[in-house]
Parts: sequence; C-alpha cells; structure tokens
Amino acid sequence: MKHFQQLLLKSFIIFIVSIIAGLCIFWLPVQARISAETFPEFAYLRFPVLIWMLATTLPFYYALFQAFDLLKLIDHQSAFSDKAVHDLRRISYCGLIIAASYFVLGVLLTLVKANHPGIVLAFLALIFMSSTIAFFANLLKLLLQEALEYKAEVDLTV
Repeated sequence: MKHFQQLLLKSFIIFIVSIIAGLCIFWLPVQARISAETFPEFAYLRFPVLIWMLATTLPFYYALFQAFDLLKLIDHQSAFSDKAVHDLRRISYCGLIIAASYFVLGVLLTLVKANHPGIVLAFLALIFMSSTIAFFANLLKLLLQEALEYKAEVDLTV
C-alpha cells in the first residue's frame, strides 16, 4: 500500500508538470496573442509579459523536482535527513521567488496602467498560493530540523 501511495504521488507530480508544460506551450502564447489583439494599446507588452510568465515556471519546475526528490528520500527510508531539510528550504525559496516575481510584474503593469482587474486577481491568487506554499515548506523544514535535533540528542544518550 505504501508503494502504491508513493507511485501515486510521483505520478501526480508528473501530471502537474505535463499540464503546466502544455499550458505554457499551447495556451499561454494564444492568450497573449488574443490580449494583444483585444487591447492594441498594450500590444508592446505581449512578449515581455509572456517571457516573464514563462520564466516563473523555472522555479516552479525546480520546486516540483525537489518534491520528487523528497519522495525518493521517503522511498529509501531517509526522510529524516539533512537532504530533506535542504529540499524543503529550496521549495520554500522557489515559492518566494514566484510570489516576488508576480508581485513585481503586477507593480510594473500598474505603473504602465495595464492592470486589468482579471489580471490583478490572477496575480493576487498566484502570489497568495506561492506564498502559502513557501510558508508551509518553511514550517515543515523547521519541524524536520527540530526532529533531527531530537533524534541526534537521543542517539547521543544511547
């Protein structure tokens, strides 16, 4: 049963990667073109915003790779290790990078007065989700560090 759960989680990560890749390759460029045609006064922002949004997928994929690495550590019975703490720290940093990049993009779009309410809501949702993931990854990292300290203390007393 445990092996099935690990396999299910790994396949879910692969599913997320493929969905986001498909959206980035097929859906996002089409939406950028439609937005440029609908709002020709902001057509000059089409490629910079598109490139910026595609660039934010790099930390997202890196965080998913770290989550996949955590699942491998769990498979090898070494979930309570310094490697897991480092992986959680990297996931937390990736969440913060994504949140900060969308915040900066939102500010830049506001400065050029290209802030459509739908875009603002989408950016706020992305910022909130990324910040939440960063917060919980950091919380798990702190809990894991404390558990490792207790484990080392118990190992020293025995």
